[in-house]
Amino acid sequence: MFTIPNAIITYLDTFKTVHGGTVAFVASAVSLIAISKSMLNTWSLNQQANIQREIEDNRYKLELFDKRFKVFTEFKQKIFSKNGYLNAATVYELEQVLDFLGKNISEIEKLQLIFGSSDKKISSFLESTKKFKQLVLLTSAQIPLLANKKIELGDINDDPVDMNGTFAQFISTDYKRMLERQINDISEELQNNKQQLMTVPFDYDLELTRLEKYLSEKLSVPEQAFEKQPWLSVTWYRKANTFRVKCPVMFYFAVICVLFLGALLCW
Repeated sequence: MFTIPNAIITYLDTFKTVHGGTVAFVASAVSLIAISKSMLNTWSLNQQANIQREIEDNRYKLELFDKRFKVFTEFKQKIFSKNGYLNAATVYELEQVLDFLGKNISEIEKLQLIFGSSDKKISSFLESTKKFKQLVLLTSAQIPLLANKKIELGDINDDPVDMNGTFAQFISTDYKRMLERQINDISEELQNNKQQLMTVPFDYDLELTRLEKYLSEKLSVPEQAFEKQPWLSVTWYRKANTFRVKCPVMFYFAVICVLFLGALLCW
């Protein structure tokens, strides 16, 4: 009953003993092919995943570029630049500058939102705009304040009769001196601010020009994701796989020939 199976087992044992090298080679070759194929498949899947991630990353970059370009274009159109001296400007003209600088701050904050709040050049320009606005604000407030103080001092110096018998004649000398010191302090501060307004607008324009150049250089369309060139063994693997699909008979015949030659070498 067990004659045939025993004969087969005996034959296999004899074949293994006589052709042990060939069996070991074939087994090793098959294992190596299986491992190589598994590694190449894993590498191919990883590469496809990397390409997909790169495509998604570039899609995000393109969307970000579109938003940045839109905000940058609006910034160039809406940003206010005062080309000229402001030291002799009237209060009305200074108030107009204040309004424009306030709008500038809003546009710069949009830049920070899109280009990143950590960008030092944008942050520096925002700080310069705020300082410029503060300087104009102080100057616009000091002009009418100084004028009112001078009027008040003039009223004090007038003859009490001209004041129609008001309390001006009872004003103390200390108050008058205090008022004179205030006028002197305001005048010095106003003069200093006006001197700054002779240079600050031009410095501000220069910084604005530099920022626009910097932002235009920072804007760039990202490269699209392309499939990376495979390494040498993968190239040959793809060629062999293409040959297997197109000519399966020839492919497997070539594999058998290679294994047969390997067996002869191990004999």
